[in-house]
Amino acid sequence: MPSLTLIQGKARLKQVIQTGLRHRDYKRVCKMAKDYKAYITGEDVEGLLRQFVPRESAELFKQRVAITSLTTPDIANTISTPMYKLGRTSADSSMTWKNIESTAKNRSTLTDYLNKFWGGSSVDKYLTYRMPSMDLTDPNSFIVVEFEEAVDPAKPDTRANPYPFEVNAKEAIDYKYINNSLQYLIVLNEEETKHTIYLENHSVVAIEFTKEEMAGIITAFPKAEIWYKDEKDKQNSPMYYVLEYNHKAGRMPAKRVGSILDIETRGRTCVPMIHPAKPYFEKAIKTVSEFDLTNALHTFPKVFRYGNKCPGDMKKGIICDSGKNLSDDTDCPVCKGSGWSNQTTTASEVIVAAPKDMKDMVSLELMMTYKAPPIDLVAFQKQYGLFDLKQLAIKAVYNGDTYVSDTVVATATAKNIDLESVYDTLKPFGDNWSAMWVHIVSLTAIYLDLGTDLTVTHSFAKDFKMKSLAMLLSDLTLANTSGAPSYIKQSIAHDLAKKVYVDQPSELLKIQTKEKFFPFNGKSENEINYILANDLVSNFDKTFYAKFDNIFFEIEQEQSKLSLNFYDMEYQKQKDLIKIKVDEYLAVIETEGAEGRAMSFNAPGGAQEVAVA
Repeated sequence: MPSLTLIQGKARLKQVIQTGLRHRDYKRVCKMAKDYKAYITGEDVEGLLRQFVPRESAELFKQRVAITSLTTPDIANTISTPMYKLGRTSADSSMTWKNIESTAKNRSTLTDYLNKFWGGSSVDKYLTYRMPSMDLTDPNSFIVVEFEEAVDPAKPDTRANPYPFEVNAKEAIDYKYINNSLQYLIVLNEEETKHTIYLENHSVVAIEFTKEEMAGIITAFPKAEIWYKDEKDKQNSPMYYVLEYNHKAGRMPAKRVGSILDIETRGRTCVPMIHPAKPYFEKAIKTVSEFDLTNALHTFPKVFRYGNKCPGDMKKGIICDSGKNLSDDTDCPVCKGSGWSNQTTTASEVIVAAPKDMKDMVSLELMMTYKAPPIDLVAFQKQYGLFDLKQLAIKAVYNGDTYVSDTVVATATAKNIDLESVYDTLKPFGDNWSAMWVHIVSLTAIYLDLGTDLTVTHSFAKDFKMKSLAMLLSDLTLANTSGAPSYIKQSIAHDLAKKVYVDQPSELLKIQTKEKFFPFNGKSENEINYILANDLVSNFDKTFYAKFDNIFFEIEQEQSKLSLNFYDMEYQKQKDLIKIKVDEYLAVIETEGAEGRAMSFNAPGGAQEVAVA
């Protein structure tokens, strides 16, 4: 379904500016973004605590805020770790054009721009760090792919780099989805008092200006429209100059970050992936706040000892009576109103009056003692607030016991992630990650005039390939010793290569290409030797196997001299080049074999020896 036309878009933008219109869920998504930012960062303690302790006096509440340190960032960090790990796992992606001959060149050009998409960093790195962060704190934010005007459109080298523009929930003041397709997006930049509407082929910008700037605006933008916030009072109304841009993308340049639709809004908005843990965040805030308060006020021991009452200072005419100066009924300046001599603080000790008769004095060992308050409640608050709620929050997000004891080392306290439950939870986020990658790559190609007949794909494996290198090696060892089918071992070896070369895509491509053409894929060394010894394979495959590395090296060198990358070529082209090279080796082998047989036949005694044989 097409988005708004340019005329409809301008009319909607003008309506929003003049009426202050906001989309129907604006307050909800802004509140959600504020809350989750506080959960993730631990900031704005006061804002979070008010909703849990409404009857507290302002003074007591201020005291609670001052001593409370939130633990929700720790909970959120544990839950979100797999989200950040996702972008570092291998994925299957492709950028292909119908014109096979131009694919390699176009892919190289596009890749150069994609690798500096985010301030010199790649699209993959941008999504790896920003997608989880934005989903965790503000799933109703948008990523818009923008670009600056080219210095000289006729010269490709002068084309400006496309870049990401992030729009948070507060800035995304109006938008509309139909059948889960974004029709338009209106963004308010309060600092620049600028409104922008994004459409499929256009973007329209309305920027506020003053009367003093009028002449300069008209000179700089002679074709700009002038809008008034109040058409009935143009003399006193704020003014906007309106500019139109034709990005010709043929699609909305904006895409929402969130992957989980909000049931409360019937799918109009999104919630964070960690939303099921929200009740436990709230309980943790309340419990930890009470724990901090209890710990500060009641958990230190007090001293109980005998002491003498303060007599005052007779030389100065001060007579102390239970902390009061008898002459003027003010606090005794000697004991500061405590009534005891040598008093330090009631927070650290309790003084008992010394008896008048020495026979009533207890033994020296019992003259002073420390008494600690009961800590059962404190221990409960600590266990519940710092440990139990954390585990409950993790289970809420990952639908089960996400962490299980390590059974390999019985004494270890480390935990292994129950990957199956993590995969299930990450699936929507991973799908949206891939969709965002395709969105960014496609728009970047369009902006660079490389989008014609382009097909872009990206997908993660169903298991997200999150196993560690040690786990994969263990799986491969088990597969080899248990006699697992060859395709199982081949799959594990493939995952190992991706894990080792995850930061070297060119090397990984080489390995994958060689693996694709290897004549004995999945076979063990013993199996290969048996096949060769019993002539169960053609001379072509025998030669290809024997000269495997030489063949690829020679083809790579020959193609590089032609400024071509063999590993970027289409499958059929690669197959044809390999066949040519293997046939060359076969011809040499057959020629050398024929010459060897001829020399043997023509040698003295050769014919007789053959006849005798």
